[in-house]
Amino acid sequence: MECHICHNTEANEEIDHHGKGTRRVYCDTCGTYLMTRRVFQFLSNYLPEDMRKVARWLYNTRDEGERFLSNEPLSLEDAWKGKALDLKNAGNLYMDDGAALEKYESAISRIAAATRKFGQRFTLRDDRWLVPTIDDQEADSVVQLLVSEGYLAGAKGSAIKDPFTFFLMPKGLTYVENLSRKARIRGNRVFVAACFHDDLKPVVKTIRDVVSGLGYNPKVVTDPHTNLIDLEIYERIRESRFIVADLTCNRQSVYYEVGFAHGLGIDVVLACQHDHFEDKSDDSKWVHFDLNHRSVLVWKDYDELAKMLRQHIWQVFGRVGDSASPPTI
Repeated sequence: MECHICHNTEANEEIDHHGKGTRRVYCDTCGTYLMTRRVFQFLSNYLPEDMRKVARWLYNTRDEGERFLSNEPLSLEDAWKGKALDLKNAGNLYMDDGAALEKYESAISRIAAATRKFGQRFTLRDDRWLVPTIDDQEADSVVQLLVSEGYLAGAKGSAIKDPFTFFLMPKGLTYVENLSRKARIRGNRVFVAACFHDDLKPVVKTIRDVVSGLGYNPKVVTDPHTNLIDLEIYERIRESRFIVADLTCNRQSVYYEVGFAHGLGIDVVLACQHDHFEDKSDDSKWVHFDLNHRSVLVWKDYDELAKMLRQHIWQVFGRVGDSASPPTI
């Protein structure tokens, strides 16, 4: 089926999800969103320029998990904690479109985010969702330029609203990869790799608290997402300024994620509980040779982990927005 908002042809939906005709839509581009039967009927008379803004909002908030579209005062606002959008107010979104180059980069990045395999084709009735602009001519110009530059291969009619069938070319994939590197260097996302056993939940919480306290945005694989789990891990590591990996418990998945980050040239901050360096006879508590020669923050309790990690991140990467003075330790 087509996504009701961006017209991605590979979307899926569950009708009557919460009763009374509520639809739950799964879209690679927009993420997962809910809308009632009244909203679905309301969309048929919705202004195209406002629909484009809704698509942009869904794309920009897709990491937040499930969102709710409404066309009446949001009585669910508290329950949805800001993850709801009143369609009657969508026209007030994005009044300033931003810089022209940002629109161009955003368009091809959206295509890459929706691409799950090489040669995957997309057919859209209206390609304007690709470009974060309220100007139809500008949106069409960006798409045509992506084709002429060899980033996209496809065919589009002469009119703005003609169907557009396309797929991302190797040159486009390379361009997006370079954009990802630039975004990572100036970005604030940090992937956290660790064992998620119940008795080690305080470790993950400590890392997240330290990372967020320095202005970064910590991401773990248990956060809401709509991807396959391995694809989500790859995407979040690629987007990270650096990753923090706690080796406690010697989880194979953590070692794999560290290796994946190293292969991409992404910095990794390693940490581990102190007893993993003391008993070589217990393989489950011995940091493996491929990492035990690297710099590791060895901690005995959560307070020590927090202090060491906070100081290390500030010294190596700085604090987002303000690195004038070191954190209190």
